[in-house]
Amino acid sequence: METDIEKGEWKIIKGHIKKIWSELKRDKAGVARAEDELVQGEFQKAFGLSQKKAKKRLKAWKKQLK
Repeated sequence: METDIEKGEWKIIKGHIKKIWSELKRDKAGVARAEDELVQGEFQKAFGLSQKKAKKRLKAWKKQLK
């Protein structure tokens, strides 16, 4: 569980870096992918989920928003 939380923290950091880079390149699709990675990292960190479960929860959450 602790490693899932740590992996989530790293995913958040990578998401921030990818988002900034995509914004510099004016790549809107890249920004969207980076934001997905950020949210997935937040799910991993907050709930101690594995990467697979966090991705599944993100998909379910996005489905609810539609």
